[in-house]
Amino acid sequence: MSDISPNLKMLIMSIMVSQNAYIGSVRGADDIIKTILNTIAKTDIDAEETDNQENTALLKNVPNILMDLAKEDLAASIPGEAQLKDWVLYKEDFSGIAFYTTADNKLTFAYIARGVDLSSGDQHYNNRYEAKSYSDAHFSGDQEAIKIAEDTLKANLPGKKIKYCHWTGNKPSKQESDNFQSNNPEFFQLTLS
Repeated sequence: MSDISPNLKMLIMSIMVSQNAYIGSVRGADDIIKTILNTIAKTDIDAEETDNQENTALLKNVPNILMDLAKEDLAASIPGEAQLKDWVLYKEDFSGIAFYTTADNKLTFAYIARGVDLSSGDQHYNNRYEAKSYSDAHFSGDQEAIKIAEDTLKANLPGKKIKYCHWTGNKPSKQESDNFQSNNPEFFQLTLS
């Protein structure tokens, strides 16, 4: 069961792709995301606080609708760096299509890819076969095979936790972007009107 709201998750995905802020892959990414989330929580989105150039610069690529939708979640609790790392590296799958706005306010789509992080330590290096089996099981879609492969991989990993990394993947096609918009109208109701 996920402990992050869909709105906050999509906001974090937007920040990840627009700021190249991939926790575990880019140094200081957790600090960048936390700073932006804090700024959003303190900023009146409707007024846009254009007089505050620092806020404007931080938020320029984040679509207003995402900030509006996640505002309530951020009012309840702003995730700390440890929580962000736990979500991105261990608990949540942030792969899929994300979007942000460019400097000229153009809506841009990007794809976030996710994989098992085998970059550090002998325990990770020595489990390449198990990681490939886990990946193959995911591609098969067989839930029983996924569970078996996941348990096998976790058995020798530190803390029995699989560590993941995320990165920008191939740009989604126009059709994929259009499908994403039609399947997620809540994220585009203001940008389409």
